[in-house]
Amino acid sequence: MEFLEKVREAIRKHSMLCSGDLVVAAVSGGPDSVALVHSLSTLAPEYGISLYVAHFNHLLRGEEAAEDARFVEDLGRTLGIPVTVGKGDVAGYAAQNGLSVEEAGRVLRYRFLLRVAEGLGAGVIAVGHNADDQAETVLMRILRGAGTAGLAGIPPVRIERIPREEEGHSTAGRHVRIIRPLLYISRREIETYCSELGLLARIDRTNLEEDYLRNRIRLSLIPLLEREYNPGIRGRLARMADILREEDAYLTGVSREWLERIMVSEAAQRIEVSADTLAGLDRGLARRVVREALRRFSPGLRDIEVGHVDEVLELAKRPQSGVGIDLPGGVRAVKEYRSLVLEKASNGAGKAPGTTPRRENEEKAPGIGDGRKEWTLDVPGEVSIPHGPTIKAEELPREGLQEASIETAGKDEAFLDRDLVTPPLTVRSRRPGDRFWPLGLGAPKKLKDFFIDARVPRRARDIIPLVLNGEDIIWVAGYRIDERYKVTERTGRVLHLTLCPEIGNGPGVCYNRCAGMAGP
Repeated sequence: MEFLEKVREAIRKHSMLCSGDLVVAAVSGGPDSVALVHSLSTLAPEYGISLYVAHFNHLLRGEEAAEDARFVEDLGRTLGIPVTVGKGDVAGYAAQNGLSVEEAGRVLRYRFLLRVAEGLGAGVIAVGHNADDQAETVLMRILRGAGTAGLAGIPPVRIERIPREEEGHSTAGRHVRIIRPLLYISRREIETYCSELGLLARIDRTNLEEDYLRNRIRLSLIPLLEREYNPGIRGRLARMADILREEDAYLTGVSREWLERIMVSEAAQRIEVSADTLAGLDRGLARRVVREALRRFSPGLRDIEVGHVDEVLELAKRPQSGVGIDLPGGVRAVKEYRSLVLEKASNGAGKAPGTTPRRENEEKAPGIGDGRKEWTLDVPGEVSIPHGPTIKAEELPREGLQEASIETAGKDEAFLDRDLVTPPLTVRSRRPGDRFWPLGLGAPKKLKDFFIDARVPRRARDIIPLVLNGEDIIWVAGYRIDERYKVTERTGRVLHLTLCPEIGNGPGVCYNRCAGMAGP
């Protein structure tokens, strides 16, 4: 049968299936999904795959939707395929998150499919998008002014990661393949396939209403284009999408290479790039580099438009430091001296070494950003700052401590002359008028001036821990010790301070550099 040959060709061309795959077929009960699961069931012995059916009730159509679910369960029994039915309040989710009903349904539907795949250990999810869906998608994106990535349309295969909220299970973090074996088959061919084989299907009446843009394109625009301009418009649009997808894949590779070239640092939910180099790139390439960076936070780049990308590029050119813009998806872009930083806004308005942002709705306790609050640090001893790091202090003998260890100390540790210190020490954040004598400089200076010279972002300065001996700042944690307290040839005992990043909301985990073992 020609229909099955087209399915085979799509599977072959895009390497959709492997022998032994467990495939979750998304079945709504409509003709597309019925043809999808029936054709895969027919071809299952040939490919050596197993099938599982998943149906999601959007709770939008009352009893009709319940009948759809019962229909899919009956279809599964007929084909000998197990079925899982899920449901979600799509209308409520749309209202709560400011989404259209169509977009909210997509979000909850795929979340459900990924959860089913995870629970089964399945590596593939099959969905029933067809050639008409592809044409409609491309036209929608043309009307919205999309670039080449958007005009590439629906991909035949997409790799999706199991959402983080599911990571309590052993298979969390896996990637699954979302495949579309019917993407090169028209809706008319699908209906013919179902008719010839006597396959019943449900009709969703909302697909016949012109309330949604996609429906208006399907019911009005495409018939007009076929009638007045090009009878083969659906195939032409699908072919264009294929060409642009291949070209976009190449350009994406180039932009990723450039992102790596200009990247200064990368951490969880934070990327820092050279603003000067980014601003100097050809604008077309620069846009793609920014999109690739944003993709680290939002793989689908949903709600990120060309205007947002251009705003980021303009920000990179601005001479001021500390200015920023908010982007969709909770991402914030900030110009910091000659760097451009992209980070999740939930990471807080600036991070000092070792600090973790307070979670929303979390009970507030005085943290390192409260300049009035002080903590006592014994020697030996440690202090854990709420919503901040832990600082540990220990005394070491001068003998056996290599000069190299002291001179190459990392930002998260400090070596000082213990004999010049009178415990307990004090830990606090900066206050107006603070001064200290930075190691290597010829005289004391204002802490504010030190931060400016060190290009410490303004929004991070209030949450940097300071360690004091009496009134003297002996360590700006993560940055510099005081010249007057450095280890010299006359030092008998050494004070070793360690800054330990907060893990979750608990105390930090330190690395004992001298002993070469994890601290207690």
